[in-house]
Amino acid sequence: MTASKLTKYDKQDLLKIHTDKATENYNWLSLIAAKQIYSQNRSAILNVCHTYGVPMRQLSDHGQLLMSQPAFDYVLTMTPELESNSEGDTAMAKLARINKEAEDEARAELKAEFKKKLEAATNL
Repeated sequence: MTASKLTKYDKQDLLKIHTDKATENYNWLSLIAAKQIYSQNRSAILNVCHTYGVPMRQLSDHGQLLMSQPAFDYVLTMTPELESNSEGDTAMAKLARINKEAEDEARAELKAEFKKKLEAATNL
């Protein structure tokens, strides 16, 4: 498969950033607080967290999901595809577009591979 156009982060590197930058007031952040701080809805914040591997914790089955604020800030400031966006072309739209392009490329590769196998099987 071809490489995705998304910036890749190693979870261990993001955990190290969290550990290095965490302070008493800058540590694990609930999604409710994140919605207020970043003025974004929960799904947009979760999408960025899941896409880039931002460390997350949940202390109980019914507890609020916590995310690493230092790692999240690092991803927001250091990821090129999340920069230079406007109302017409938001970071989430860019992210969705990049993900769709990666899916389309993967599907095309799988289709070509399947077609080769099918042709080889019919030529026997």
